[in-house]
Amino acid sequence: MSVTRFKDQSLRLIAQVAETGEGLVITRHGKPLARLVSVDSRELPVLGKQKGAMTLLADITGPVAEQDWDADR
Repeated sequence: MSVTRFKDQSLRLIAQVAETGEGLVITRHGKPLARLVSVDSRELPVLGKQKGAMTLLADITGPVAEQDWDADR
């Protein structure tokens, strides 16, 4: 698909690719420029997925007193 046609119809084409899962190659003067593909939710970053899984029992950013530090623990 030409870049000009993609530009004119981009929102509809993005929705179509997301719905069908079928990718789209965008060209300029017949040469491939980019590929539009749907995102698989399994490929999304995992950042934040463990939110709420831990409980902080103490201040982890404050100074550590000598008596609180035990390297052998």
